[in-house]
Amino acid sequence: MHVSWCGNAGNLKKIKEIAEYHNITLIEDASQSILNKYNDEYIGTIGDIGVFSFNEPKNMTTGEGGMVVTNSETYAVRSRMIRNHGEAIPNIYNNIIHPDIIGYNFRLPEILAVIGIEQLKKLPALNKIRKLNYEYILENTKDIKALKPQVITNSEYYPYCMSFIVKNDGGGVLKRKIVNHLSEKNIPISTGIPRLLHEHYCYNKENLPKYMKEAAYIWSAYISFFQIGYPNTVADMEELISALKEATL
Repeated sequence: MHVSWCGNAGNLKKIKEIAEYHNITLIEDASQSILNKYNDEYIGTIGDIGVFSFNEPKNMTTGEGGMVVTNSETYAVRSRMIRNHGEAIPNIYNNIIHPDIIGYNFRLPEILAVIGIEQLKKLPALNKIRKLNYEYILENTKDIKALKPQVITNSEYYPYCMSFIVKNDGGGVLKRKIVNHLSEKNIPISTGIPRLLHEHYCYNKENLPKYMKEAAYIWSAYISFFQIGYPNTVADMEELISALKEATL
């Protein structure tokens, strides 16, 4: 599974090449990437299966729920049955039996689907606001040497959030200072992953590959700001930028 964090595809081309070479199904977690493009292809349509999220903070929301997309009839059938108690849909898949499928009730309510159709019409305008706010932050934080913005590889980018890595921050001292300062000013800030992957009880910490631990520690240095979409304005971004500059003096 490839995750396009904050809508950023990263090195999706290389991941796809590896998956194809080893004949592995590539699932894209495109939860934060609707209408984003990588090499002029829509993220979520590059792998075998793409998954989008429509819960409250995403670029497009129906309140809750999401969507699975695929060009494979096999994956489409299984996905529809998994969301429908593992049962065949009358008049469509009556002749298909999947006794090995454990089904769930993952059907998006019709009223939320109607909301989604209307939200799609607004999405280009909403994405434009996110992009303008993101670019304003990016331009006006270039002189903050302690912060490094996420490197974007997309050919078209509409950010889910604004993320920085706090550089050369041994022990996370500066990160805590930034978080505390912004919290005092009531500016929402995410401190990244609250518990690293290898710290979860379901994993055997001793046998977890070293590269997974290293990747988790890299993510622990990130800070993210999610309030960059509508109804936030450039004035709100200016407040954030000023607070970041104060905290990193």
